[in-house]
Amino acid sequence: NLENATINGLPQITEVTNLTGNINFQNNFLKTDKLNFKTVDTIFSLSGNLTNFNNPLINAEITSGSLDFQKIIPL
Repeated sequence: NLENATINGLPQITEVTNLTGNINFQNNFLKTDKLNFKTVDTIFSLSGNLTNFNNPLINAEITSGSLDFQKIIPL
């Protein structure tokens, strides 16, 4: 369970803040139902899963109430 966590030093993004939600790990599988975070002055909500860490397959839905495409496109 994450509550208002921060990740720094990411390429292109630099920082992710207000990271809140649950991430479930099981062997070679990661899942989140609603992970909220803020980056590049935009709030996002992420739901999805990642399987096979050696050859990752991602199935995700990312939503946001408003996007500034000039900030998002370079990502």
